[in-house]
Amino acid sequence: DAVEISDADDLWGLDIKETTRALKKRHGEGCSVSCIGPAGEMVVPISMVFNDYLGTFGRSFGGNLGFRNLKAIVVSGTKGTWLADKNRFMRTANELAERAMKDPLREKWANQGLYFVFSMWVKAGYFTTKNFTESFSEKESFELYGLKHFERVKQRVIGCPSCGAPDKFLLKFEGSELGGFEMMIGTPIDPAMSYGIRNEVGDFDKACWLFAESDRLGLDAMTLSALIGFATDLYQRGIITKEETGGLEIKAGFETVRKLLELTAAKEGFGVALGEGFAGMIRRFDHEEDACQIKGTEPDFDARATLGVEVFGSVVNPRGAHDMPVGGLTVAKGRKPDFFKKVISKIGYVPETAMDRVFEESGFDVARLTAHYENWATVLNSLGVCFRMQNSSLYNLESASELSSAGTGIERGPEELLKDAERAYNVYKMLNAREGFDRKDDRFPEKWFQPLKRTDKDEEMFLTDYFGRKRLTREDVEGRLDAYYEEKGWDLGTGLPTRKKLMELGLEDIAKEIPTALHALFSKI
Repeated sequence: DAVEISDADDLWGLDIKETTRALKKRHGEGCSVSCIGPAGEMVVPISMVFNDYLGTFGRSFGGNLGFRNLKAIVVSGTKGTWLADKNRFMRTANELAERAMKDPLREKWANQGLYFVFSMWVKAGYFTTKNFTESFSEKESFELYGLKHFERVKQRVIGCPSCGAPDKFLLKFEGSELGGFEMMIGTPIDPAMSYGIRNEVGDFDKACWLFAESDRLGLDAMTLSALIGFATDLYQRGIITKEETGGLEIKAGFETVRKLLELTAAKEGFGVALGEGFAGMIRRFDHEEDACQIKGTEPDFDARATLGVEVFGSVVNPRGAHDMPVGGLTVAKGRKPDFFKKVISKIGYVPETAMDRVFEESGFDVARLTAHYENWATVLNSLGVCFRMQNSSLYNLESASELSSAGTGIERGPEELLKDAERAYNVYKMLNAREGFDRKDDRFPEKWFQPLKRTDKDEEMFLTDYFGRKRLTREDVEGRLDAYYEEKGWDLGTGLPTRKKLMELGLEDIAKEIPTALHALFSKI
C-alpha cells in the first residue's frame, strides 16, 4: 500500500541478528527483513544479504547494498493471495502434498536435513581439503563432523512456507569453550564442509561457531573458507609472505581462521585481500591455476568425484560455480544408464527430437543433457519451487504447467513453459555477456585435471565421465562444451546466444542491444 524510505543511523553497525530483531520489533513479527551486516556496510565483495536470519540473496550481494548506504529492506503484505482458479490449482497442489506425505524418506529429511546425505558425500570424495588436492579421511569425517554431532545440538526443524519435508534447523550449543550460541542453518553439513574440513578446524562446534559468526557479520562462509584454503596453500609455498599478511602466519586451524574472519568482515589487514574474493586474490598474487574457482566462486561438487549435470552446470552457469541440483540427479555415483532415461522421460524436459542426441545405450551425454536440465531448473526457479530432492522430485512438466495456468489464469502448456524457461535462461546469459563474459569463462578449474588424493585409501581419483569409463583431457572437456553450446543453439566460438537464437525466442530488443564490443565475437549474425 505504501513505500517509505527510513533513516538507518541507529541500525548502522548492527549485525544480521541485531538488525533483523530490531526491525521485526519495530514493524511487527509478521514482516520480512532483508539486511546486511558489518561486512556489507564495509562493501566487502564477498558479503551477503540475509533474509529473516536464514535465507540469502545469493553469495555476494551485500556490498551492493552497502555501497548504496542501504542497510535493510522490510516488507509487510496486507492483501493476501489471489488465484485465478482456486479449485483447479488446489487439485494439483493437494495431489503433490499427498505424495510428499507418503514419501518414505520424508522423516529422514525432516530429522536430518542434508545430513541425510553426509555419509554418501564423504564416501564419494566431495569433502576436500588442502586447497582441493585431497579428500578428507572418511574416518575423521565421521568422528569429527558426523551425524552424532548434529543430533547433539539439533533443537527443531524449520520449514519454508508450503514445504512438504522441512529440512532447515535451529541448532543450540551449550557448555562450549566458545560460550553458548545458537544458529539457524539451511544446509547443516556446510560448516563441516567449509571451515571444518577445508580449513582443518578439527572440531564440529568450532566449525559451526565460525559459520554462525560469518552469518552474523554477513559474510559468505563457503567462499571465505575456500579462499583461506587457497591463501594457506600460497603462504606455505612462499608465494604470499608475512610482509603481505601483516605479520600473520596463514595456516590451518581455528585461531587463524577466526582472526582472518574478523579481518575480512572489518576490511582490515590481510582480510582486505580475502574479502575481494578469488578475482581480487588472483590479481594480487597471480597463480590462477591454484585457485579452484569458476567465475569467482568455488564449486560445491568436485568433478573428480563425479561429473554429472550438477558439476557441468556449475561450469557453464552465468552465476559463478552455481549448480542447480534438481533432485540431485547425478550427485550420487553408480546409477545405471537406464535410470536416467526413465526418470527424465517421466519429468518431460528433454524434447522427443533431442532424445537420441542426449541418450546413448551406454548412458547420456552430460553436456547435451545439461542444456535441457537447465530449462527444467529454470521452470522450477521461476515458479518458486525448491530444487531439493524431496520437493522437486514431486513435480513434472504437466503439474508445473497446471499450477502455473491455474494460479495466474494465463494458460501455458508444458512445451510453452519450457520455451518460457529457455527464453529466461538466454536473458540470464546475455546479462552475463553484457559484462564481458564469454566461452573463456566457462572453464574447468585446473585443479580438476590433477589427481585428487585419497590418502586414507592410498588411491587417486581422476576426472572421468559420470560412469568412470574414460579419463578426460582438456581436449575432451572442450568437446563437451561444443556439444553444450550446440544443443543450446549458441555460437561455438563465443559460447553466447546467437542473434538467430535471440530472435527465435522473441528477444529482439536484447538482440539489438548486444554491446558493440561483442559484435566481432558473433560468427552467426
